[in-house]
Amino acid sequence: MIVFTAACQEYADPVLDLLDPEHKLIQARFYRDSCIPTEEGWLVKDLRIFRKPLSQIAIVDNHVTSFAFQLDNGIP
Repeated sequence: MIVFTAACQEYADPVLDLLDPEHKLIQARFYRDSCIPTEEGWLVKDLRIFRKPLSQIAIVDNHVTSFAFQLDNGIP
């Protein structure tokens, strides 16, 4: 599993460490600095940064705008 969050690393790491204390479930972590800000102030997670076929990627997020570049890959 890869976690891609719009949170800052300083906030996200303690939460992810609680969820996966032995670092066995989460193989990689991507944070706010990997998001693309829009003119409207939204942070979009562009899944192309993973350099894998998009057919192999799904994103689960409570904000549809987070996966606006790849709507077909999103699960709200």
